[in-house]
Amino acid sequence: MPPLSTPSSANPLARLTYFQIMLLLGSLGTLNTLWSDMLFPGIKSMQEDLGTSATAVQQTVSLYFVASAFMCLWHGVLSDAWGRRKPLFIGLVVLVVTSLLSLLATRIEHLWILRTVQGLVVGLGHILCRAVIRDLYSGEAAQKMIAHTSLLQTTGPILLPMLGGWLTWMWGWRAVFAFLSAVGVVMLLVYARKLPETLPPARLSSVNQDENSASIKVRISAGVGGWRA
Repeated sequence: MPPLSTPSSANPLARLTYFQIMLLLGSLGTLNTLWSDMLFPGIKSMQEDLGTSATAVQQTVSLYFVASAFMCLWHGVLSDAWGRRKPLFIGLVVLVVTSLLSLLATRIEHLWILRTVQGLVVGLGHILCRAVIRDLYSGEAAQKMIAHTSLLQTTGPILLPMLGGWLTWMWGWRAVFAFLSAVGVVMLLVYARKLPETLPPARLSSVNQDENSASIKVRISAGVGGWRA
């Protein structure tokens, strides 16, 4: 197995084994898959329960991914300016709250709004996974950790739709949101306990307003260029 130690003298995760770190970061990278793939099998059930069209239900998927793609331009800037933990906890709280509210949805418009909000935060999982690896490792050790966490993340699109389909078959589409709410709470507790701040204070303090403004301008330009293309 690759060595646990990092090139830096102080490793915030030194008390964990390599396998534990891989699970911690790999699970973080599955946020987008969790809150998207599990709901695909319930689209028909959602349509029938809310008395709406298939097109209207499919809009929840489109809004989710458009919001997620847009915010990917910003998650890196925020995690460099605020550290790794703060954006993570804000995102998980938003996902838990919106999932609980989705349980109470009586109109498809409610889900349009809630799924858009979820899309705005869910992409931070993958960004933070890579950012934490960058904080802790370099060179070959970083490449191996990225490879192992990516391998773990590939199981999501295989297993999660089956789990979502089973939950929908047993208890309906709302059960998927109940499950996601519980997963979000568990992740909040685990990461609050196991994942310390990995961004060194020197690097955090060096992210000043001018650097943030420049990064934001670059991301806006890239985003506008992408949409025009």
